[in-house]
Amino acid sequence: MKFCPNCGASVTLKVPAGDSLPRHVCEACSTIHYANPKMVIGCIPEWESRILLCKRAIEPRRGSASSNDPWTRSSSTFPLFAGWFRSIR
Repeated sequence: MKFCPNCGASVTLKVPAGDSLPRHVCEACSTIHYANPKMVIGCIPEWESRILLCKRAIEPRRGSASSNDPWTRSSSTFPLFAGWFRSIR
């Protein structure tokens, strides 16, 4: 990625504050661009007939409610269902 899809400015590959991996960051509009895999899995945990939500502890959208969908990285080689098991334990 050379240019920000949001504003068109050049992006820099660097590790953003609070992250551990290099990301494409736009200095002009402060957008962090994440390379996420296209396949997504999810689960809807239920307890006492109520759906459980998570409170996000990290950016983006720290502090907001979220479903319990596990993450995978584009470099992950394990089966996708392993992310679901990791997420619910």
